[in-house]
Amino acid sequence: MSQLVKQLYDERLARGETPPSELVFYNRGYQECPSGHYHMSVRNYYLIHVVLKGKGWFRLGRDRVVLGPGEGFTMFPDLVGEYQADEREPWTYCWIGFQGAMGAYHLQDLGISPARPCFRLTGKNRPDEIRGLLTERADGSRGEDQTYAVNPLEGRGIIYRYLGILSRDLYGGEAENTVRYVHEAIDFVKKNFSQPIRVTDMARAAGVDRTYLYTLFREHTGKTPKEYLTDFRLRAACELLERRDIPVKAAARSVGYEDELNFSRIFTEKMGVRPSRWRDRKNYLPS
Repeated sequence: MSQLVKQLYDERLARGETPPSELVFYNRGYQECPSGHYHMSVRNYYLIHVVLKGKGWFRLGRDRVVLGPGEGFTMFPDLVGEYQADEREPWTYCWIGFQGAMGAYHLQDLGISPARPCFRLTGKNRPDEIRGLLTERADGSRGEDQTYAVNPLEGRGIIYRYLGILSRDLYGGEAENTVRYVHEAIDFVKKNFSQPIRVTDMARAAGVDRTYLYTLFREHTGKTPKEYLTDFRLRAACELLERRDIPVKAAARSVGYEDELNFSRIFTEKMGVRPSRWRDRKNYLPS
């Protein structure tokens, strides 16, 4: 239990109130989804999926996040969520459902919340561990393509074992996780800035909501995601434009701008000089 949860728990006890309810097992299962298999629903419990193979997308709010093996997504009580298997490579996933007010606190410790419902497991064998846990029968054998019922006490144990497996890759406090989201978005920009990517793509790569990514970037870099992406592209463009054998149009396309006029406008606003004259006036690079 985190220090914050313990504090809230103790305060409620001191006031004579009922502390947050313990976690209650709801269901678990495994499914090989058919092509394009789609769900949209509102649950009254937490439902966490981990993708084992294939891919698909998930949406909780405005942004749609594409997910693959080793990644997961979370449905929250009373929030509308939707997800769909890919047409060509439909995903196979396993899930666990549970109730209880303590769920929000435990998930927060893992950096999971409605603003950032998706996550990525880094342990090589972590998906297999989760699959084994969620497909194990009472007699120790395993079964698939169905939901597995257990008694309440055993179910609670499964929940905590599951969260424990996730914690090996996700636990570390919210501050550490927020920095990781920013780094993942920046890494995505470094690898893909030459493509026509947008802030929405950066958010998908980091596995967080676009609005939340905006807040994180302002906090950790002093810039918005759009400003960071633009400045990164312009720095790369400046280096290309130092070479007289590279025309402006080619430089623009090399840093992700299909429209030369739009590139020239943005470049001139930021750098104070037209791209065609940059070679003669290298006054600064965007920081």
